[in-house]
Amino acid sequence: MAFIDVLLQVTGAVIKILIGVILAVLAVNIGLLLFERVTQIGEMGKLNILKELESGNAAVAMLMVGVILAIAIVIRSGILSLTKIDVYDWNYVWHVVWGFAQMLISIMLAIISIYLALWILGRFMEGKDIIGDIKDGNMAMGIVIAGIVISIAFIIEASVAGISPL
Repeated sequence: MAFIDVLLQVTGAVIKILIGVILAVLAVNIGLLLFERVTQIGEMGKLNILKELESGNAAVAMLMVGVILAIAIVIRSGILSLTKIDVYDWNYVWHVVWGFAQMLISIMLAIISIYLALWILGRFMEGKDIIGDIKDGNMAMGIVIAGIVISIAFIIEASVAGISPL
């Protein structure tokens, strides 16, 4: 009987890992797609992320690292909530659905917050073209903006973790 219990636990752990990996990959792809769309709005419309990365712009790469880390930080609570429940519980499917919904809400909040933070920072730094500096390869600006993006992600993650029903 002990062997079957161990086998069920291992199977449950593998299922949780697979669901976590799938949600993480989806989250990063959705987040990057949304960020790409948001960067086409207003002042950020000057920044073609893919083109800049292909040309070796390290400042844009630093900004993207910040965005990817921010997405990972934000979805962390949703994925953690999925690991706290029993895979063999009849409500597990609903927990996965809730985890996915929480992940989407988190990503949207993160992208909107990142855009607003960049917009507000641009207003505080009148006369300074933040996006233009990043496009021109200003690593200092890329690092500062990546730091701001990651900081926002920690705040959003804490607030989103509070809405988890688990």
